[in-house]
Amino acid sequence: MVLKQTYILPERAQEIYFAGGCFWGMEKLYQSISGVLYVESGYANGKKDIVPDYNSVVFGDTGYRETVRVVYEPWQVSLEQLLTAFFYVIDPTVKKQQGNDTGDQYQTGIYYPDEGSGRIVKAFAEKEKKKHH
Repeated sequence: MVLKQTYILPERAQEIYFAGGCFWGMEKLYQSISGVLYVESGYANGKKDIVPDYNSVVFGDTGYRETVRVVYEPWQVSLEQLLTAFFYVIDPTVKKQQGNDTGDQYQTGIYYPDEGSGRIVKAFAEKEKKKHH
């Protein structure tokens, strides 16, 4: 994970990371959800040991994805609700593309910070997968 994480996680808040194409679209989506405290754009899941920036990601073979960090209050909005929003706006059936945006940086993904969140994400993704077979 490379997001700079300038926002300190408040007590009892949780975080999750979504790569869903252009990070500005993901930012706007999650900023509109009640219970989301903070959304931060950056890059995640790369394969090169660099500090990624726009030019290195767009013009290089870094593997980094445009990603947003979502800090939320789980008593206001559940992880399942955040996942529902994510799968509502992305197309999980395409690789390295979302809408008109194409390239490695637009590959979708969900990155979670702990195993509890991981179990929820994996179960939710399995249900979504069945919708597309």
